[in-house]
Amino acid sequence: MYSNDWRGKWRLYRSRNGLLLGVCRGVAEYFNLSVGWTRVLVFVIFLCTGFWPVGALYLLAALLLKKAPRAIDFDETSYRTPEGRRAHAAWMRMERRLHDLERRFG
Repeated sequence: MYSNDWRGKWRLYRSRNGLLLGVCRGVAEYFNLSVGWTRVLVFVIFLCTGFWPVGALYLLAALLLKKAPRAIDFDETSYRTPEGRRAHAAWMRMERRLHDLERRFG
């Protein structure tokens, strides 16, 4: 999953929806590749190198990469947190501005 941190840079994460630790899915999503082909390529390299180098790199990546942040899903309880209230207030300001523009030019 692509994720954007607060500085606006795209980051490489382990996927939360991966089969085994989420490394292949995270790499595939970061480079915009097919997850299936990424897994096949890693598996073939894993077999060709005698298991140890790719297995060690995979485990190292699983340890070093952070899990992808959870997507914000607003429901009635989301507005109880300060982040949820700020996001809701920002959304309402944009909504009012859009209505004003539509009324003025539409």
